[in-house]
Amino acid sequence: MESLRRTLQFDGLISVDSQGKSGGLALLWKIKCHVQLRSCSHNHIDVEVKVDGKQAWRLSGIYGEPDRNQRRKTWDLLQNLERDSNLPWCVIGDLNNVVSQQDKIGGAPYPSWLIEGFNEVLVEIRLVDLDLVGHQFIWERGRGTAAWTEVRLDRALTTLLWLNLFPMVKLYNLEGSSSDHSPIKFIPEASEKSVGQKKFKFENAWLREPMCRQLVIKSLDSENNEDIQVKIKNCGKKLLQWGQEVTGKFSERIKRCKIEMCRLRKFRDPISAHKYQEAKDQLLLILEQKEIFWRQRSKQLWLHSGDKNSRYFHASTSVHRRNNQMHRLKNGGGTLVEWEDGLAEHITEYYKHFFTATQSNWHEVIDCIDSKITAAQNVDLLKQVTEEEVRLALFQTNPDKSSGPDGITPAFYKNYWTIVVNNMVHLVRKFFQDGIMPRGLNEIYVVLIPKKKCLVSVWDLRPISLCNVVVKSITKVMVNQMKHMLDSVVFECQSAFIPGRLITDNIIVGFEMIHYLKRKRRGKDGCMALKIDMSKAYDMIEWDYL
Repeated sequence: MESLRRTLQFDGLISVDSQGKSGGLALLWKIKCHVQLRSCSHNHIDVEVKVDGKQAWRLSGIYGEPDRNQRRKTWDLLQNLERDSNLPWCVIGDLNNVVSQQDKIGGAPYPSWLIEGFNEVLVEIRLVDLDLVGHQFIWERGRGTAAWTEVRLDRALTTLLWLNLFPMVKLYNLEGSSSDHSPIKFIPEASEKSVGQKKFKFENAWLREPMCRQLVIKSLDSENNEDIQVKIKNCGKKLLQWGQEVTGKFSERIKRCKIEMCRLRKFRDPISAHKYQEAKDQLLLILEQKEIFWRQRSKQLWLHSGDKNSRYFHASTSVHRRNNQMHRLKNGGGTLVEWEDGLAEHITEYYKHFFTATQSNWHEVIDCIDSKITAAQNVDLLKQVTEEEVRLALFQTNPDKSSGPDGITPAFYKNYWTIVVNNMVHLVRKFFQDGIMPRGLNEIYVVLIPKKKCLVSVWDLRPISLCNVVVKSITKVMVNQMKHMLDSVVFECQSAFIPGRLITDNIIVGFEMIHYLKRKRRGKDGCMALKIDMSKAYDMIEWDYL
């Protein structure tokens, strides 16, 4: 190992000798890291890692017991290591354990008692299993034979404290090895790369502060004739300056409250008791704001604020950020392009070409379609939009949905509806009367969401548009007006997005059709099924046609 260390030009080495021709562990590192050995055995090396300017953390390299009957030894080792320190902790190695039946393909099913036992240990010691980028199986045997088996035995496990230090961590499967194990590459990224200027975004946690309402009233409930866009922009500037003290210093505010409570706890006079209760109420408010802060970033829209899941929201946010990161993609020529080599320009050119209008003749199609909207229905569509319609459209939107370029979330409009109602209803009505959107209001952020874990090309990204809440309300008013008419307008083969229809209907029809083709054995006439790729049918509509 010392010879190998010199060959690879590493600066430090910790090794555990093999037992005969089996076993043996080694850890190598560069001089920029300070590594201190905590403990080691034939199955593990546990060290404390320090890098200048960062918090110290633990790294444990584990080789799990290969004998299934001895697997409890690995679980006990993890539990003992967990009790040894409170530092942020990362475990990596060949643990010889799986967390579900999906970690194995081929051969007999993995014993349930081993899966359940390992998962119980992970829950007890609060370790998170990191997703693997690339092929999902690390070890294989019997390739090309009836006994071909693949299993994911190597993995990386971390605590939430460790994920806070390295939220952009990636775990890669480096396929292609002479061994029956594929090597894994573990890259702890401390922070995501900034690709643009940070924009204002309304924090829903601010809604718990009375001062926030005062700032909104002063900015929006004014007598001047400025449109709502200008008022929202001015309001955003004031909120950004004020809100940094609220959501930017959670730890400091929590610490101050706890110190104040500690100081007042020993006094028993009425004034001290009152101040103690005020400090306690303030602490609970800050904790609630912190929970809302992380929930807004986690995108777990099915949970409600007040569920006290700050730890879960924080973990979800880290996973959400890691999954949405892209570092390199292949261009049209099959060459990998990274950010430094112009990845942003490559993506921009792709979508410019993709969404550029073409010369299409759609009149022949439209001329063959009969009108479905009756005169009475058309009269209903032309009625003036009411305040209740605008309110209903707004309150149908989840408060934690992502904001548009103006940075204002649906929660802002919902909580301050009585303040913004006149401005908002006036703008929506004016649009329905004139058919013209005020300049800048319909600006959007185009966000690229990965469709799978291992990104190869731009095709693996799904573009979505983040628009301002006012624009969302306009479109929802349209949808609500047309909703009861869609059943008679849209052909029955379209089974999704229409009230009273289910997309599973077409799945059942497709299944029955394939089942019929497989069972057909008689007759001279054959049958075939034609699948047409309609993946972008709803993303590409010509403006002239629309």
